[in-house]
Formats: sequence, C-alpha cells, structure tokens
Amino acid sequence: MNEITTSNASHSPRNDTKRTYRPNSYRLKNKLSSRFTLHPSLKQKAAFTLSEVLITLGIIGVVAALTIPAIYSNYKKNLVITRLKHTYSLLNQMVKMAETVNGEAANWEYMESSPIYNYSDDYWNKYFAPYIKTIKYCDINKSDNPDIGRECTIYVYNNDGEMQPIVTRFHKYILSNGVGIVPQANPNKYENFPVAFKVDLNISKSRPRAGVDWFQFNLNTFDNKTRVTSSMVWSSGASWSPNCDKINYDSSKRNLYIESCKAGRDYKETGYGLSFCTALIECNAWQIPADYPIKF
Repeated sequence: MNEITTSNASHSPRNDTKRTYRPNSYRLKNKLSSRFTLHPSLKQKAAFTLSEVLITLGIIGVVAALTIPAIYSNYKKNLVITRLKHTYSLLNQMVKMAETVNGEAANWEYMESSPIYNYSDDYWNKYFAPYIKTIKYCDINKSDNPDIGRECTIYVYNNDGEMQPIVTRFHKYILSNGVGIVPQANPNKYENFPVAFKVDLNISKSRPRAGVDWFQFNLNTFDNKTRVTSSMVWSSGASWSPNCDKINYDSSKRNLYIESCKAGRDYKETGYGLSFCTALIECNAWQIPADYPIKF
C-alpha cells in the first residue's frame, strides 16, 4: 500500500501577516465614544447674551409701536369707506323705489304732524320705511339719553373732545348693515333740501366721533334731479346743489369744508358740519383725502 504523504500547505505572504484582533466589545465601546464626543469646534456652544435678547425685544417693541397704530388706522378708514358708501347706495335705492310709488320727491306733500321730530317720523314712515330694511327702532323718549347705549345714542364728540347732541328727540333707525339713520325732514322743505339723513356708522365702541362715526347725507331735488348726496354748494334760495368741482378746485371753498368738518359743525349746535365731512370723502371718489382733518 502506498503511503499518502501530505505536506504542509504553503503560506502566502498575506497569510503570514500578523493581525491584531480585538474583542467586539472593545470596538463597540470605541464607536459609541467617537459618536458622542463633540468635535473641538463645537465644544463652545453659541448663545445669546441677556443684553442681546433685550436689544432684540426693544427693536421689536419699537417696530410694533410704529406699525400697529398705522394698521389700525387704515382698518378704520376702510371700514368708514365701506359702510358710508354702502349706506349711500341703500338710501339712493330707497328714494328711487319711493319715487316709483309716490312720484318725484320734489312733489311730495307736506305732512300735517308737529312738532318737527313727529313730522320727521311720519315723513319717514310714509315715504321711506317701506323701501329699506331696519332691524331696530330707537325709542324717541330714550334717544336723548346718553346712557341708552352706543347703538341708539344721538350724541357725538367733536374734534375738540366736546360732547354734543346731533339732534334732539328724533328717532333713530338701525339698518340691516348696522348703521343708524336719523331722518330729519323739514316742514319748510327748503325748496330743494327736504330731508337730511344723519348717519351713525357705529364704528367706535364708545365716544362716537364726528367725521369718523357720524356723517350726513341730504335728499336733494335740484334741476329736476333727485339724489341723496352730501356734495353741497350753498346757492341762493337756501338750496343745496351737488357740485364736487367747487370742493375739489376752489381752494377757499375747500378750506371752508375742511374747517367745518374739523369742528364737527358749521354753526354751533347744528349738524351741517357732518355733511362737509361726507362731501370731502364723496368728492374724492369715496376715499379718505390726504387733507381730511379728522385723525383715525
């Protein structure tokens, strides 16, 4: 029997290389250690100092103090424009509908009732009430009480901070858009100026202001035309005629309107100054003009 001789396998140089093997536990420990060891550049963590925080808060406060009043002012201006223009549209629609039933407003009859606030109430009920939606009626016996509540009050604060009645003992009707209307019909009719509509936009929660909350429109019957407007130019015969050109291009006339609006009245204890505020806005394409004298 032949013997099978085996020789030791030859070793390659790679197999001759000595390797150092370490336990798995050592490698895991080294890996975890390197993962949670901060890089030298990150050892000093950045942070705000107290003075930097205070300076930042101060800057934010200054910016807020400068911008928030302007934002609120613009909001009130937009609210005034929206409600005033909408009320203007409602009143004109009301008059046009009334004319389809009662004929031209210039030929409407005088009422028999007296005194003037009862006359105004009867005039409203006959010619206007059927053609405009109201959601509240402010009682005549309470409307001259300044404590009755903001919605029904007929008091206003002028630009000097004085409180005065817009009208005394007249009814106030709250329309569906939240605006209050005080109709003031004149038994003498003034030829072309039979009715004034004092308008409370009900924007300010307290201290209603002339030229911000309270305005005035007038029913004009001039040159065989009927329109609810505020754009007034005094002419002979105690009549009011719409004419924005006089307001926009006659500097002396415009100054009169500005000063009358600023006072909240043109003659003491009358509400005509409210018409001047309305006219400045109406004649400026329903925008608050740059020289509007009332601050929002």
